[in-house]
Amino acid sequence: MHLFSKMVDAADVPLHQHALTLLSPVTGRVLPIESAVDPLCRERLFGDGVVIEPSGFQLFSPLDAVVTARPVSGEIIKLRGKNGLQLAIQLGMNGQNLMGLGIKHRVTLGDKVKAGQLILEFDRIAMRQLVSDQVVFTLLNSDKVLAMQGHYFSVMAARDPAFTVYW
Repeated sequence: MHLFSKMVDAADVPLHQHALTLLSPVTGRVLPIESAVDPLCRERLFGDGVVIEPSGFQLFSPLDAVVTARPVSGEIIKLRGKNGLQLAIQLGMNGQNLMGLGIKHRVTLGDKVKAGQLILEFDRIAMRQLVSDQVVFTLLNSDKVLAMQGHYFSVMAARDPAFTVYW
């Protein structure tokens, strides 16, 4: 376990009052955050979570939420759930290098989104050529939860879990 890590194995989930399973925002393979190309992500400086090696090209909302950030460059989208959870979904490391290339937003700042709703489409070829071919999915306020459990396997976007949060 890393100093800032909230990730636990299924056998180590602490007693909790609430649990929320977050759907994978993209089809692909879920890996531990330690697999991130960016050392800052590996150190959890942008929150705790998972890395997804995408095989799809669409990003879906992992929960009912409000869009709290969506820069013009399009490489990251931030969401805040009704329960106060704050999530970030980032396309590749140094995703700002995409400069919006091949990114089609389906939501705007302040929009309310439902779990499983399409929020963005991206060009995987451009992503692979300009930035790392990873989607980093993190809980920004992981300090507010007791634990998180990553679900490390191949997933279908908006159907399968990426991780579960316990508080």
